[in-house]
Amino acid sequence: MCSQKCASPGRAFGSKYEPASTATEKPLLTVFATYTLRHKYPRTLREFFGTFALAYLFTDAFLHVLHMFFDHEHNQHYPMQWVVNFAVYFQVHHDNPIKSATENHMEDIDNLCTVTIAFVVFWHCVVWRTKGRALPRMLYLWTLLVIGLGELAIFNHSKCHARTHELEVPAWTVALQDAGVLVHPATHRRHHSCITCNGNTANLPESGVTINVNYNFLVGLSPIYDRIYHAYPIYTILHILFWTVNPMFVISCVALASLRSADVPTPAVKGKVE
Repeated sequence: MCSQKCASPGRAFGSKYEPASTATEKPLLTVFATYTLRHKYPRTLREFFGTFALAYLFTDAFLHVLHMFFDHEHNQHYPMQWVVNFAVYFQVHHDNPIKSATENHMEDIDNLCTVTIAFVVFWHCVVWRTKGRALPRMLYLWTLLVIGLGELAIFNHSKCHARTHELEVPAWTVALQDAGVLVHPATHRRHHSCITCNGNTANLPESGVTINVNYNFLVGLSPIYDRIYHAYPIYTILHILFWTVNPMFVISCVALASLRSADVPTPAVKGKVE
């Protein structure tokens, strides 16, 4: 949303509110992807497609919640500064949307990818140290797919704005957008043009819950999520969802469940003395 109160901070402070990228993300992602594809690859097509479906549905919901949360006006006064920074960054984007098409928008997700991988590595070490085994096999692939889908979503978001402003867009991206595989620019354009604020026709300073549509970055269950959010625009619920519908929380829950589970005996290898 682009209210007067959120537009001016962006212009006044410039890059102060832009989340910093990290130079460690690309090599870390390369190492994690290599390890996962070599040692945690799916054994069957059913296993792969099942994991992909879970990763896709989760990433769609996660990015939807994240977008709703950071677009919410209350978060400009959140007690954690990094949340304030992201909230202002998201909201100033409505004042200057073409910036995501003309600058390196992909860097915006680097820190999130790094933290997500760090959580897997941390819990992998904890479970290995305490139980002598790794995390559940498909959690590694699920994490890699969530990161990959997030990268794809951010890429397509920049290309939605590029296409809207008649900038160059790869032919394959245009084809997938027109086919409905990726979010179409017309769909995302409505997010930037259809703005109400808890029944008001404009975003009034310091008031109301920001209500919008088409928060999605992937083609998924956006109509359902938007309808629920419009019916129950309760900040407390959105706040809880932000801290629970994210990959770090899911990874931690799976890891804790793995720690609490009974040890599964390793089958003896023929010819080897256990």
